[in-house]
Amino acid sequence: MNVSQDKLNEYITLYLNDLADYGDEEQSYVLTESVLNSLKQLIVESKQDTSVILKEALVKATPENRVVLEDFMLYIQEA
Repeated sequence: MNVSQDKLNEYITLYLNDLADYGDEEQSYVLTESVLNSLKQLIVESKQDTSVILKEALVKATPENRVVLEDFMLYIQEA
């Protein structure tokens, strides 16, 4: 999965909008927003390929955050 930084930021925004519109728990949204905003920051600061950033974030994530990242990665693949 090789996505440009701009496209990845767009996917993050779309994913959060979908979660806000169709999600069932406010707590889930807050966690997801926190995880993905951290990812946005990594994207801005890093010169690496976005796929490398996503894989590193997934490896270093806590189990709770890993669920968010895995779901987000599926969202990107299906988009």
